[in-house]
Amino acid sequence: MMLFKVLQVDRGALGFIENEDGNMLVEHQYSVSGFDISTVNPLANFGINEVERSKYFEGHFVPLNSVVQVLVIPEQPSKVNTVNTNIIAKLDSAEDLVDKGWFFTSTSNNAIDARFLFGQSDTVTADELVMEIGTWDIQSEGDSFLIDNINVRNQNTEGEQYIILAVIIIAAIGAALFYLKGYKRR
Repeated sequence: MMLFKVLQVDRGALGFIENEDGNMLVEHQYSVSGFDISTVNPLANFGINEVERSKYFEGHFVPLNSVVQVLVIPEQPSKVNTVNTNIIAKLDSAEDLVDKGWFFTSTSNNAIDARFLFGQSDTVTADELVMEIGTWDIQSEGDSFLIDNINVRNQNTEGEQYIILAVIIIAAIGAALFYLKGYKRR
């Protein structure tokens, strides 16, 4: 598990910590007073563009063996405005873990705890982990935000690719039939 904390204190740190289960975690705290947290990109501070799933359970569907956790503790009330991948609304069954995306364990305006689940994917890119944070108006709303109000930028682009491919194939077949029909008349 990779834990990425966005705090607003004096220094940043990178280290390995051991959790209560004895597993090692990579932890990176990027903390600067007055730090702009409007765009959170966990992998940018590591200088990498992609994270691969753990090979420990290779060949088996173990969706929780690779998780990226982002914990945002802002100075003022905040909420997540936009994410670049799917949002997993609930974790009731194994089918909820098939697609990769964000699962929010805390949507409080003073501590946002988001977990990126790999689903069946073996890799996650830095762009998929980007989220945009905005200010929160606590006078007009409660103390936590709804995940239904989060905008999703790149949701299921694989389906769009298949639709485009199908349209191209249909157009090619239509052009071939039109050409052959005109060729037989002569």
